[in-house]
Amino acid sequence: MALAVRPGKWLCFAKRCYLVGPAKWVRFAKRPFQHGRPIGFVSQNHSFLAGYAAAATSVSGTVGTFGALDIPPVTQFMAGFTGGVDYYNDQTGAAVAVLGWDRESGAGHFTGNFTVEAEGYAFAQDLVAAGADVLLPVAGRQGHGAAAYCQESQRCRVIRVDTDWTPVADTQPCLTALSQVSFWLPS
Repeated sequence: MALAVRPGKWLCFAKRCYLVGPAKWVRFAKRPFQHGRPIGFVSQNHSFLAGYAAAATSVSGTVGTFGALDIPPVTQFMAGFTGGVDYYNDQTGAAVAVLGWDRESGAGHFTGNFTVEAEGYAFAQDLVAAGADVLLPVAGRQGHGAAAYCQESQRCRVIRVDTDWTPVADTQPCLTALSQVSFWLPS
């Protein structure tokens, strides 16, 4: 069962209610939460599976990723994605390459913000020009720009993090798979 709940909302099950919000609400509350516990997501696990799927479905043998900012919530997704591609290569003998993230150095391609869709479009264009045909933008709304490029060019597919793209891509086939990761495939 999957739940989509916005921060600040209450979930109630079996006469117990839970406030959904970021961990900092528990750590920095003026009054301590008696039963509050922060939770975190291990993003690299979700994106590892996405990387494996990207490698398995890549026609060109090259996949790409880019992030908004060089911060752990973003880089963990990118590192996990690359790890999944590497694991696919190890298991199958393939040689799928990853553009946009280097696991050894921890260096990657970053746009500098989460909001400018045109930058996502441009990054997608550059990655596809370099040979990538499956993209993982870890960049908030810039993922919409990447998807717009893929839809217009019909040269790539997008794997989206954080949200379900079914409502966004309602005219396109969309498969939500894995917690915190959505697959968007152009028709």
